[in-house]
Amino acid sequence: MASWPHEGPHLIFTDLITQKRQQIGISLNLLPVGQTKYKGKEKRLKMADSAYQPRSRKPSDWPMLVFECGYSESLKCLRQDSRWWLSNSDGKVKVVVLIKNKPAVRKLIIEAWEIKEIKNPRVIRDHPGPTRETVVCVAGVEISGDRVVGAPFKIDFEKAMLRKPNKKKEKDFVFTKRELLAYSRAVWRT
Repeated sequence: MASWPHEGPHLIFTDLITQKRQQIGISLNLLPVGQTKYKGKEKRLKMADSAYQPRSRKPSDWPMLVFECGYSESLKCLRQDSRWWLSNSDGKVKVVVLIKNKPAVRKLIIEAWEIKEIKNPRVIRDHPGPTRETVVCVAGVEISGDRVVGAPFKIDFEKAMLRKPNKKKEKDFVFTKRELLAYSRAVWRT
């Protein structure tokens, strides 16, 4: 069920994304797709809390950047959601940002998840090669009161846009400690 503790954190963060899109000169090149439904490999339909894709993609294509926010949902469930997006899209979703809101203790946990190629620790029939792909957390920030641990928080430009930055202005989406504190204050309305 939609409520401020669930909706607020991702909606305010997407406002930050809009500001960053303007700062790095890609305002109308990374477009929100809202809560579009997508069907995974296992035929399950899923709808992100917020999502984006480059303008070069068709509206029916998977988003590159997905946001999942949880208030009543556990961090473990949010991480499973991240894995679902990255695995069920056949790698088309490049980054999942999860936001866990714990308003009772004024804590926000923000993580970015991607698929990375790692050394294969155990060669088996399903993974016979020297490397394999796995879903990993590539960035994490915890905001508690006026404390921010893990800043800055970064979303890779190439993953979101499916291309290298081609202008001096274009760069990764980087959120500083100051920006993250301002974000948390907006979420908690302090």
